[in-house]
Amino acid sequence: MNERTAVQEREAAPATQVWMLALIGGLAGFCVWWILDQPALLDRRPGAAAIAWCCTFATAFAFTCGQPRISWSVLFSTSTATAVGLIAYWNLAPGPDLWRDDPTWRLLSTALSLIVAVPLFQTVRDAGRWSLPYPELHRYAWTDVVIGAGALLFWLVSAALIVLWGKLFKLIGVNAFADTFAKGWFMATAFGAIAASGVSLLREWSRIVGTLQRVVMAVLAVLAPVLGFVLLLFLMFLPFTGLAPLWGATKSTTPIILGVVLLALLLVNSVLADRAEEEATSKLLRLGAIVLGMTILPLAVIAATSTWLRVAQYGLTPDRCWAIVFVTFALAYGVGYLASFAHGVSAWPAAVRRGNVLLALSIGGVALLLATPLLDFAALSTRNQVARLLTAQVSVEAFDFAALKFDFGEPGKRALTTLRNISGRPDAAAIRAEVARVGGFKYRQERATRRQADQRRELTLAAIDRAEIYPRGATLPPALRAALASSSEDWSADCARNQNRRCAVLLVTLTNDARPQAVVFTTWCNNFASNVASNVASTDRNCGGFSETWHETVDGWKPGASDEPHAKIDDRLLNALAEGKFETRLEDRRVLYVEGVRVNIDP
Repeated sequence: MNERTAVQEREAAPATQVWMLALIGGLAGFCVWWILDQPALLDRRPGAAAIAWCCTFATAFAFTCGQPRISWSVLFSTSTATAVGLIAYWNLAPGPDLWRDDPTWRLLSTALSLIVAVPLFQTVRDAGRWSLPYPELHRYAWTDVVIGAGALLFWLVSAALIVLWGKLFKLIGVNAFADTFAKGWFMATAFGAIAASGVSLLREWSRIVGTLQRVVMAVLAVLAPVLGFVLLLFLMFLPFTGLAPLWGATKSTTPIILGVVLLALLLVNSVLADRAEEEATSKLLRLGAIVLGMTILPLAVIAATSTWLRVAQYGLTPDRCWAIVFVTFALAYGVGYLASFAHGVSAWPAAVRRGNVLLALSIGGVALLLATPLLDFAALSTRNQVARLLTAQVSVEAFDFAALKFDFGEPGKRALTTLRNISGRPDAAAIRAEVARVGGFKYRQERATRRQADQRRELTLAAIDRAEIYPRGATLPPALRAALASSSEDWSADCARNQNRRCAVLLVTLTNDARPQAVVFTTWCNNFASNVASNVASTDRNCGGFSETWHETVDGWKPGASDEPHAKIDDRLLNALAEGKFETRLEDRRVLYVEGVRVNIDP
């Protein structure tokens, strides 16, 4: 019996252990449902922390429970669950709106630290002391990933089976099953038990999982030469194209490059495997791994450059701080993999494996630190952005005040409170006005929406001010000007954009209450050029126009509505207006005539 087989047999779970883990998973699911079903909790953080504790304990124990040293698994699961519960409590916002300050990255860091910690613990547990032999550590890391994916698939299939069960019996009039399955406590308990038992069952089939792991690694290893060739070709093109196209083509240069680095690391380790005797024997695959190991550092440098340029141009944000962390890890891997060549090509795989252990420990420790409030990227970013504003590195008009309110958490809100009372600066009034404006926003997107609306309004007002106003010498009432600028028809903005459009406003009284009305006219012509048989260019003009009547009411200026046919609105009619050839006549009601032609008036 070899060492791998012995480890797999230790991991195999007896039937009693499967049922025990199913019970623990079911209890965890029931507790989650019960906590969520407590609306009386004004501060949801204790409940969220308890949910995090239950889920983490059940998950960690499902992955680590086994012989030997089951007491170690209990202690590890309890400790990690307590740490995750505290992290959830610290990072979630008080009150019912837990995600107000968006702790997504911190919770993802918590998950990453757990992903690193579980195989580390499994390796130490098997050794009975602090020892991290790479073959066991690498095997556990891969096996946990495969088991997790398999357990998720098992959970989805089981959930579908439960739903089908209920619907099948409902077809014959037996509703008891469907009614029971629809209850929240049942679904939470059942799904928790299914998830935990799925992990346990897959661990029982550890030999199959181990074989599947090696198959996956072998398949991925085949891609190493392909990606190595692509990346080598990419780096060879850079001296000729320069780095400028990288920044101009997309704003996601850093995420794309980091994704490529992560894929390269995955393929390299697929070729190198757990130990020397399991390395890929193909020279092409080994060459592909070597090329990938050499290209990781240049790619990480490109990602670092991209991040630095964004920070230098736009300052720090919490997302850019996280990008700096990821880039730092990529640089560490790049330096480590390149430095491993100092031992020689033949010894490079062993040096990479040793470096992987140290880097995994570093990532787990840093991820755990970043998950706590000890390092606050929101506060750091707020100080940086406010300093850029106050030192005039960015203008008041270009500064993103909405980001302080919606993206920077409590430090950003405190900064807005400080800026609301700023004085003694030439731009103090403008800053206070922007802070007050952002204070009325309920959503992050309102800033862009309102800015676009303001720009459209400015264009519209400019067009209104250029419109022809009749009778000659009349002045457009300010309230009507504002109403036209807010009109959904946006007629005046069209006039501003199209030189073939012509707009006019006629102020006239058409009702017995002596309230004024305004008739708004718009004409347009579209030119179409075509070639005739004689190859002489000819131009056809497609012209049209419309009118709309606005009435002054107690609620302001409002557009009217009418089914009366429109008169032909064209340049001839507007020229007649300009010459004063218009009048009102009393028929069934007072109507407007321009040069003897009746113009519809909306009542």
